[in-house]
Amino acid sequence: MNDPVADTSTPDPVPLERKPTVLEVSPKAWLVVAVVVALVAVAVFFVDRSPSWGDNGFPTTSEDLDPRWLTRAGARDLVPALTDPPLLGVEEAEALKLGRKAMLFATDRVLGVEHNGAAVCVPLRALNWHEVVNLTLGGDAVALTFSPLADAPRAYLRGGAELRHSGLLYCSNPLLYDVGPTPSLWSQLDGRARSGPRRGEVLQEIPAEIAQWGDWTARYPETRCVRPPLEERGKFYQRNSYGPYLRSAEVRFPAPPAPPGVNPKARVVVVEAGGTTLAYPMERIVAGLALDRAPQAGEPQAGRLTLEQGGQPVTFVVRLDASEADPHCVRVEAPARVVGEGLWFALAAFDPELELAPQ
Repeated sequence: MNDPVADTSTPDPVPLERKPTVLEVSPKAWLVVAVVVALVAVAVFFVDRSPSWGDNGFPTTSEDLDPRWLTRAGARDLVPALTDPPLLGVEEAEALKLGRKAMLFATDRVLGVEHNGAAVCVPLRALNWHEVVNLTLGGDAVALTFSPLADAPRAYLRGGAELRHSGLLYCSNPLLYDVGPTPSLWSQLDGRARSGPRRGEVLQEIPAEIAQWGDWTARYPETRCVRPPLEERGKFYQRNSYGPYLRSAEVRFPAPPAPPGVNPKARVVVVEAGGTTLAYPMERIVAGLALDRAPQAGEPQAGRLTLEQGGQPVTFVVRLDASEADPHCVRVEAPARVVGEGLWFALAAFDPELELAPQ
């Protein structure tokens, strides 16, 4: 019997056990990394805010812009202005739908302007998300503007300029810019150019008011109503993101301290009468109202209050909202006139000499 042939093949190698590699970093190294990251963040912050770069591409080094009250709230045009939007008649506007509900109810607030015999309005539920509407009214180029942070309407003759939102705030109020190669920055509350080639110029203001849709259409039955882009942004119009802000005591962005005498977030109405200009807190007006009729549950109310200013009677006509979501709407009878309305801290920041009416 032959011996078996010996196996001379090389056995399979036994795999070596590999230990995971652990990178050990000393505490000092981690400290160096943290310091470098912090320095880079600080450098980026100051480069973004340097005078040569400006904010959102705008030059903001100006004697008319105190850097303490200047804030970058978002990107340029993040709040999209409307330019030459479609205008509807009253019946067409009331037929608009927002989801399954009507776009406009009688108590909804609108910004209304009457100029050269023509009237136009825009629903605040839409204007909250656009803040600027450029259109033609009574033969003039007009800008309807609204600051949700100041609850303040303003309207201006804009000449040939198209105004948009810069993304910057000054005293918690939007800075608008005119479209062009060398834009200027304009305060929404006073229409003043605060930087850029037109610095120092002031846009001519025309009367604007916040009214209830039902009251506005009763006074101006031929009014036109801005049709906002419901198909693109309708979902935003269904909510009022500024309701909690208006009900709080918080001033969200930097602004000068408000003069004492009333809550900084109090809504005030500025009235010109008898050669004087005074600010009336809305809560004081409402407290003294004589209602037109007995209150009925769930229905809006209207009332009047007559006071004296500068030796002349001033009669306030107020529309009360049945809900707590929106502030009330107020106007005055001629010859007195409302020359401004909004939150006290904002109005006082742009007019430090503005005084509250005595109680």
